[in-house]
Amino acid sequence: MRPNRTSQIKAFTLIELLVVITILAILMGIILPALSSVVFKSQEKVCQVDISQIEIALKSYDSDFRDFPPSTVKALGLKDENNINSGNESLTLCLSSNLKTDTYYEFRDDQLENTDFDTSPVPLKTLTGSVFSTQDLLEITDPWGNPYIYFHYRDLNAKTAQVYQINGQQQTAKPYAGKSKTGNFAGYGKYQIISIGKDMKVSTDDDIRSN
Repeated sequence: MRPNRTSQIKAFTLIELLVVITILAILMGIILPALSSVVFKSQEKVCQVDISQIEIALKSYDSDFRDFPPSTVKALGLKDENNINSGNESLTLCLSSNLKTDTYYEFRDDQLENTDFDTSPVPLKTLTGSVFSTQDLLEITDPWGNPYIYFHYRDLNAKTAQVYQINGQQQTAKPYAGKSKTGNFAGYGKYQIISIGKDMKVSTDDDIRSN
């Protein structure tokens, strides 16, 4: 009796498919971590550039107003309904002001979000002369879509804590306690700008901070 060629061909094809699938799985296991690392390095670089550009904007703002933006929107005369992202919202409102010059920071469309969905009861222009026509209290977000954490130097102490909307959840953010040469918190006399990085958690090793 002759062997069944059809079953032989099918069996051989199945083995080939299993071999190919195994090889692809191995390749994906090698390529994906490497690709993920490249993407993270790219995001990290964008984040560092963002912070540097915000610092340049803050220097110009300080030159005009003799101070940096406050850590809360309450200090700008706005009642903060939810007390979330307040430092960043204040930063965004101030850097979008054109009371004395053009806006201090070049905002990208993909960088502005209202992650906590709060609004101002009055036009933003009446608060800081903001160029934004919306009443949404916008935030400058990092490459991972989370608001940069911002503290004015007056609030760089162990008692300060603010709530931020991170990856859809509320987390408590505190100033980075790293000491400067004078023994004060890092950024003392200026401010702190912090991105929580890719792990979506505050105060961890992958945080990216202003100098």
